[in-house]
Amino acid sequence: MHGRERALVRALLLLAACSTLQASLGLLLVSNSASATEARVRHLLASVGIQEASEVISANDYLGLNAERRGDWVAATHYFSASSELAPSQSRLARVGRSAAFAEDWELSRTSFSEMLARDSSSTIGWCGYAATSAELGDSLAARAANQRLLELCRLQRRRSVALRFLAYAAVLDSSGRLRAILLNAR
Repeated sequence: MHGRERALVRALLLLAACSTLQASLGLLLVSNSASATEARVRHLLASVGIQEASEVISANDYLGLNAERRGDWVAATHYFSASSELAPSQSRLARVGRSAAFAEDWELSRTSFSEMLARDSSSTIGWCGYAATSAELGDSLAARAANQRLLELCRLQRRRSVALRFLAYAAVLDSSGRLRAILLNAR
């Protein structure tokens, strides 16, 4: 074989090796394992730039929901907070507040519910969370005022229903059942 033929054979062998390697990596990336998917999403977060903010938000939401499903409340709070910082919304703030409460980070939880109220002062979910976290932090004056506002809002059956569903979803916020009892008596 001449020098050119040898170089061509080497190039073809190298191409075949690269192709085999790509196929092997492809199999790893199409795994059905949740932990493998999470690893890929975390890798995406580490590799994207600021111009891909929507992808970062979606990835953080995904990782937060998976952490929530596993009961890893510290991780869920971290991912939901990161998502909420980039694109705050009522649902993201509620997720941060709920996961922070489950992680027993009552200050962050109350801050999140407070931000919800700053965006919408008639948010029954915001008032539920604010009342519960204020009570948990020993701020009885704020808890009493929040309970009163919650009672006013929950005179409407629709709002009361939303509040009760949220408390069922975020049971840590009403472990004593006190808020639920208040809401059930609202008329």
